[in-house]
Amino acid sequence: MERFDITWLDPIKLELSGNEDQAALVKRLQRKIADDASVDRLDRSVYIIRMAGSFIIDYPDGASPVVYIGRGDSVSRLARHLKRWATDVFKWGSDSNLEVRILRPARTGRYDYFANVEADLLRMFYQRYGGLPMMNKRFEDSYAGVVDYGKTQQDKLWASIGIGKGVRYKWAIRPLRSNKHYATYHAGQD
Repeated sequence: MERFDITWLDPIKLELSGNEDQAALVKRLQRKIADDASVDRLDRSVYIIRMAGSFIIDYPDGASPVVYIGRGDSVSRLARHLKRWATDVFKWGSDSNLEVRILRPARTGRYDYFANVEADLLRMFYQRYGGLPMMNKRFEDSYAGVVDYGKTQQDKLWASIGIGKGVRYKWAIRPLRSNKHYATYHAGQD
């Protein structure tokens, strides 16, 4: 039997405080990731950017806090997302914040296992919510559907894209045509 593992780092909550700019927020994120004792090999990680606060995203088949699912070097990729679009989230509502969940998949003899996990998360998200996460533009079909995670990991993956037990959001939002993210939001919908 093939040995596999997914290590889940502690969720990182990001709030834009005071007169903090994007550069300061990126540095704070990098410090939080570096402070995690389990951090190694994040060049092949998967990350989930989620809303934290009262707002979540209204997708065609339900609401989810997930804004983006990505893979690669999570430290540099998340820094780029913060600089390009993720800090826009803080403007979506009075208490719009972000939470980042980082997974470190490792499977003996499978260099691309992290790509399988991202692709499967995108497919799972689509199955449950009827579209891709708001800021994802495409599926990663070439990597999807080749891994058997087992019940425990499968349950954790499903939970990572859902709302969570006992969490009560107050609003579900979606972009309208005048929003610059409108086309991306609709890219993964039928």
